Amino acid sequence: MRGAEQYHRYAGLRLSARLTTNLLISCVAANAAVPPQLVDLRSELEHFIDKTDPKWQVSSLVVKYTAVRAAIRDGSLTKSDIVATAIALDVESKSIEQSMPPTWRYIRTYIDVPSERVLEMHFDTYLDHAITQTWNVLRIMRVLLIDIVQTYATECMRDSGEQRAPALDSDPWALRNLSQVSDICASVPQFTIVHPDPVIQGLRCHTLLFPLYVAGLYATAETSIKPWVLQQLRFLATEMGILKATLVADILESGALTSPWDVYVMLGSYATAA
Repeated sequence: MRGAEQYHRYAGLRLSARLTTNLLISCVAANAAVPPQLVDLRSELEHFIDKTDPKWQVSSLVVKYTAVRAAIRDGSLTKSDIVATAIALDVESKSIEQSMPPTWRYIRTYIDVPSERVLEMHFDTYLDHAITQTWNVLRIMRVLLIDIVQTYATECMRDSGEQRAPALDSDPWALRNLSQVSDICASVPQFTIVHPDPVIQGLRCHTLLFPLYVAGLYATAETSIKPWVLQQLRFLATEMGILKATLVADILESGALTSPWDVYVMLGSYATAA
């Protein structure tokens, strides 16, 4: 590092921000705690960037999520503390969602005729693919946090001998999960229905692989989401030339991997680096 003076230049600031993002992604994928040096670097960067920028807010949420995963791995949190922390982070993620600036809002389009490319007779269009990607990272975080709440609240219930888990009674967590998964799916058709430049659109569609996998993995059997996700992955492979989409579809269909981060590492792409 060349000192704080580098942050006064756009190139230096952007490079440092990208470095923190890539290091953070490595920690998430490896299920490792975020090193103090990275936390310090992010704190220093906050003096030079817009802290209300949605990308920065989402990356801050990912830092906290990574810390929770590391604490679960190390056994440094009780099950009830895990539930409480995950609930608090889900509340924070919802706040980020609600505070998105107008230019980050998506436009919902309803269709009259069913299409194989559209799940629920509507799809959402965003200003650009980077905004789409950031929204989907936020949704992935919420899906994974909801899974933590449901898993450990149920374990708390079993440990205590209670018939019901209060944390699960206080809010329809399953409906929250369905909403996030459905919104991920609604972000896909903008790239697959119309693609005037297949090469550029194909590159952008690479960022859909991980969100689609998460949507398919966490969709309930009562919905048609998983079959639709598999169909879209096959389409991305055959029509958009994204060969890894076939591999993701095969893994999702077979249930070979249950951790989304195993697929993330396999893809070798930075799903949160938009």
